[in-house]
Amino acid sequence: MRVSDVLLPMVYPALYAAGSFGLSDPNAAPYALVRASMDSAVVRLARTSGAVATIRPWI
Repeated sequence: MRVSDVLLPMVYPALYAAGSFGLSDPNAAPYALVRASMDSAVVRLARTSGAVATIRPWI
């Protein structure tokens, strides 16, 4: 059963703790943080059987 078409994770760099995704200061590297978090989301979605939702960062 399809429940969601689009997932919109909030990836505001200021909300991440130091060390998240290997970044000592995530707020100082917004592109790297958004990229890493979206890569992680794609991997997590792929592990979900039958999931086909689109992932778009909410920035």
